[in-house]
Amino acid sequence: MPRSTTIDTPINPVTQEPSTPSSDPKREPPEQAAANSRDRLLKYIKPHKRLIGLGIISSLGVAGIQLGLVAILGSVIESMKPDPHGHLRAHLHEMLVISSVGIVVAYLVRGVFSWLQQVYFSEAAQRIAVDLKTSIFRHLQRLSLSYFDKRQTGDLISVISNDVPLISNGVISLKDVISAPIIAIVGLVSIFWLSWELSLATIATLPFIVFALNQVSRGLRAISHETQTRLGELTTTTEETLGGVRLVRSFVSEDREIARFEGQAVQSKNWFMHGVRRSAALMPVSDLVGSVGIAIALIIGGGFVIDGTLTLSRLAMFVVMLDRIRTGVGGMSNIMVTWRNLQGVADRVFTTVLDVPTEVMERDDAYELPHVQGEVVFDHVSFEYIPGRPVLDDISFEMHPGQVLAIVGESGSGKSTLSDLIPRFYDPTSGSVKIDGYDIRDVTLPSLRTQIGIVDQVTNLFGGTVMENIAYGRPDATMAEIEDAARKANAHDFILEMGEGYDTIVGQRGVKLSGGQRQRLAIARAILSDPRILILDEATSSLDTASEQLVQEALDKLMRGRTTLVIAHRLSTVVNAHKILVLDKGRVIESGTHSELLAQGGRYSVLYETQYRTGSTQPEAE
Repeated sequence: MPRSTTIDTPINPVTQEPSTPSSDPKREPPEQAAANSRDRLLKYIKPHKRLIGLGIISSLGVAGIQLGLVAILGSVIESMKPDPHGHLRAHLHEMLVISSVGIVVAYLVRGVFSWLQQVYFSEAAQRIAVDLKTSIFRHLQRLSLSYFDKRQTGDLISVISNDVPLISNGVISLKDVISAPIIAIVGLVSIFWLSWELSLATIATLPFIVFALNQVSRGLRAISHETQTRLGELTTTTEETLGGVRLVRSFVSEDREIARFEGQAVQSKNWFMHGVRRSAALMPVSDLVGSVGIAIALIIGGGFVIDGTLTLSRLAMFVVMLDRIRTGVGGMSNIMVTWRNLQGVADRVFTTVLDVPTEVMERDDAYELPHVQGEVVFDHVSFEYIPGRPVLDDISFEMHPGQVLAIVGESGSGKSTLSDLIPRFYDPTSGSVKIDGYDIRDVTLPSLRTQIGIVDQVTNLFGGTVMENIAYGRPDATMAEIEDAARKANAHDFILEMGEGYDTIVGQRGVKLSGGQRQRLAIARAILSDPRILILDEATSSLDTASEQLVQEALDKLMRGRTTLVIAHRLSTVVNAHKILVLDKGRVIESGTHSELLAQGGRYSVLYETQYRTGSTQPEAE
């Protein structure tokens, strides 16, 4: 898909900074991919650094209290050691009471810190999730139609509903491991204070712990990315199957769809468990290597106790602190695991949506398109979805204000693509489209599109009320204006016959309405927005005769005084057009009025006669 000539550098919707689209994480060097994900993710975390900082302080409070409890218990054990004469220390009972109260207070304070870290990290994580979801949704609204032509809706839904929550959960999980470095450092200081000789003998196992944990955690980023991809495929299947439930039923394909869903669910589960097995191996590996250090401490430290160079209570505290160090190192490896998982998920979020450039963009110096009369000029327009494969080839024509221009041709001839160039859903590969002499690439998109009305063959309605759907383009319209538009669209009567009139819920995609009713609501919506240019894309081709007559009457009212482009499958609907263009493989091969084209005896004449022979009536031009 060629980019608009107005594109410079895509702008990140949150940071408002230029962004460079990232490559597929499987193809770019791992270091580059990791750095890209890290930097992009940090931009979303940075605005909430105050909350995260408070959470870190709370986590450090929890770690400090935990270490303090070890020190209190160590001092109690030390104080209970008899003196050389075998007597216990004086006031030992009072010391035990004070220590017990201190332990209760310490647990109370730790509980407060624990509550605070949960609240702070959760609030930060939810704010990051809101920022990400909003950025994704905002960017999706700005992306060109070509993006949605290539993407499945379910996969995009999965990015918001599955990937973003994993990122926020990863941020929350940091609360459990953020204190790990402090515990490890304080533990190291403590064991050297207790016995530097024994410390030198035991810490030699730490590099082996770090190496083993790093080996086990390798590949988690790629596994996380693949897991989310599989989950996106599962969401797509769910969305497609539930959205097309009538089709599934009609072809008795329930078992096939169940099998497809089950297969994708199993694949998603397998990849998820692949990551779980890797992550779950961290603690056993840490415990195994750490136990070697404890064994060394007991063997060598036991000798020191026998020799009298180390007390039994100090050896006990040493072993406890050594285990804390092991826990701290394991916690730091969890930080690495969490971060790699976050990067894997972030890869999908950024590469699937946020780093995708918008192909149709406004120029920096774009200006408002004034109220137009409706003259549309295509000047040597060509267009390609895929370079080297033209869909439109050197198209030139004019639409004068208030006139009706019809585009006809076989399926795949480029009719709908041509109409999509007028509201700048796509930009021409070459040539230009002008409205009242203004190149539409020079004007702002809102000022252009608010003057264009579109009624498609497939009507898009939202799951709200009839009133909300009619007023979608003008949410500030009065009830009187909405009703007037409905009357002109031949929709007012059937609306009043519905249960709650204009407050009736139409259901998702207007499922509670017939095809003709949906089309008339779409026409009412277009009438209310009062466009100067109208695009009708086979608006009546899927309706029965009775519905088509009502819809056609409504369309006739809508077309009055407006420049109208009609894409027609039924040629009977365009016999009165001011001009008809016949497309074939992206080129205009004939043009003229209905009578002129019939007289030429060319492609239009053949198409018309073919439809007439298979139809019931032959309309006559007025």
